[in-house]
Amino acid sequence: MDDLYPSLAINPPRMLTPLEAAIHEFEENLSVEGIKKSNVIQISLKHKDPRLAAKAVNLLVDLLKEKHLQVYSDPKSSFLEQQLSQYDEKLRESQDKLEAFKQKYRVFSLGEQRTLLLGQRSNLDIALKSTENQVKELQRKTASLKSQMVKVPEDTHLDTETERYKIIDDAKASLLALQLEEQKLLEKYKPDNRLVLNVRREIQLVEDFIGKQEQELRGKVRTGKNVVYQGTETELIKAQADLSAQEAKASSLRGQYAQIDREIQTLDLRENELENINRELGANENNYKTYLEKVEEARISDDLNRLKMTNISVIQVAPVPAKPVKPKKLLNILLGIILGAVSGLGLAFLSEYTGQGLSTPESAERLLGLPVLGTVPFKD
Repeated sequence: MDDLYPSLAINPPRMLTPLEAAIHEFEENLSVEGIKKSNVIQISLKHKDPRLAAKAVNLLVDLLKEKHLQVYSDPKSSFLEQQLSQYDEKLRESQDKLEAFKQKYRVFSLGEQRTLLLGQRSNLDIALKSTENQVKELQRKTASLKSQMVKVPEDTHLDTETERYKIIDDAKASLLALQLEEQKLLEKYKPDNRLVLNVRREIQLVEDFIGKQEQELRGKVRTGKNVVYQGTETELIKAQADLSAQEAKASSLRGQYAQIDREIQTLDLRENELENINRELGANENNYKTYLEKVEEARISDDLNRLKMTNISVIQVAPVPAKPVKPKKLLNILLGIILGAVSGLGLAFLSEYTGQGLSTPESAERLLGLPVLGTVPFKD
């Protein structure tokens, strides 16, 4: 202040301290302009001493660079690192929650599981309808055979042991087919799978039927019956056996169908839970990436600050001007001539307009309203 404005230090204006007066004077003479269509600013200062003006501008630029370093230094780097650590922990918790969900329900692709369940449901629906149709047919057949047996007498002794045991052979063939199906299922599924358990229940039903029929036929086969009655009875027994098997199969299929529906409903709930977990995981992952980028930017800014580097560069250091900015003598002379001529003409017109004398006969006639009879020339 003493170097730039020594007069203000000695005799400051009223109501202002020397420093305030110097700041006000400095701001009045300071010019900061932005160059159009660029990110360049031009700083200039007017002062009586050109050396002091150049020195003040250069010091002002250095101060601007220092302030820039302070503004973009690392007051918030530790805060960003704390936030990054928190979101890293949240991200790990979300990942662990997702993994625990998959391990708990043994699910790695709910879409594939849904497709598989819907396929199984469709197959069970087809099999159930087919089985129910067979049950209806066997029920009609059983009723028809029973009505036929009522009309056919059974007092004949032409029965043969081979025909009597045919129904048992057919049941044993069905038992063998079921046992083969059980072996195929065990190759794909575990013993506690629903399909395996259903086949085993059917096997047990057929085995019980075979045992019951063998026990009954031991006492009946040699008594001798009507061939027609015996054939009808055999068909009836076979139809009843098939009916029992189909009813058991239909019941099993209904149970499986209901189980598939429950699993699909449960899958819907799991999908909602999985969607919430994935949403939380995505949000934490985005926050983690955002703060990771900010921390990297802060670290780069710290490195630049430590190297005293900024993104502000000085295109030209303020030089000491060879010529003063003002006063501009030639411009002042030209302006003086122009203003003098304009002022002189204006005063002449004003004097002529406001003067009290009459300079011409016409003006006398106009002002007095009297005719001019004669004029006398004026001589000094």
